[in-house]
Order: sequence, then C-alpha cells, then structure tokens
Amino acid sequence: MYLWLKQGAEEQLQFFKEQGLVGDLRVMTDDSSGKKYINTYTEVGNPINEIVECLGDLTEKVTSQNRIYRGFRAEGVYRHNGATLMAKTSGNFHDHLQESWQWVNISGPSIEAVETIYSLFRQGKLAPEENWENDATIAPPVSAPAVEIKEVTA
Repeated sequence: MYLWLKQGAEEQLQFFKEQGLVGDLRVMTDDSSGKKYINTYTEVGNPINEIVECLGDLTEKVTSQNRIYRGFRAEGVYRHNGATLMAKTSGNFHDHLQESWQWVNISGPSIEAVETIYSLFRQGKLAPEENWENDATIAPPVSAPAVEIKEVTA
C-alpha cells in the first residue's frame, strides 16, 4: 500500500521522526509524477501499524495493487465513498496447468476508504459501475443519408 503525501508533508514527517513519533519511514519520489510517497510494504486487508494510520493528515491519497487467487468478482470498475477499485483477471499456463489470478488496483482518499472498498468487493457486496464481463452492446448502425429512390420502368 502506498501513501501519497500532500505538498509539504515531507517536512512535517521529518519533524515527527525527530520527535520519535514515527519509525524510520522512507519517503520516495515517483519517477513520472515527481510526487512523494511512502511504501508501507503491506497489502490491503493486512493490519497496518498505528504509526502509518497516524499519517492520515499528511496523506493526499492511498493506492494499492493486490493479486487474489480465489473468490474472483466480476471484472470492471467499482466505486464506493470516494474510492475506486479496478478488477482484472489474468493467468498463464505452467506445466500444462492453468494458473489464474485477479489483479485488484485500488485508489482512495484514505486508508479507511481503501480498506472498506476492498472488504465490500471481496464479500461480493458491491456491483461494478463498469462491468467488463457483460457482452458488449452493439452500437446501432449509423443511418445513411436519406436518398430518394425512384422507380425506373423500362
């Protein structure tokens, strides 16, 4: 799970470290966006220590990527209380056996929001807002411009 820090939060985090209020959390910088984040090295659903939870005021958003191996849900995009979850099933063959898993990517405004949407998803209590498993709806044909047809007699 990644905690994406608000602007200026790194200085406040350093103050907390100096006061002994948080452990040695390493702040990293995302290569593409330049934004600061902390990797908690935990997955959604695992207990998170109180030190990480106390950083809520410094956190702009929380993201997580998990892989589940059973209890798959419908592929698609799920939303709940400001959090978004995307589920996509993948797999491969190894020694003539198929291995399947489902990638679950989550983004939300807080650890609590991310934990809640993941729990509801795993329990089957959420329906996807974008269901990728339904048969694609065929778009109606584009109508041709009106043409007057005249009957020709020979």
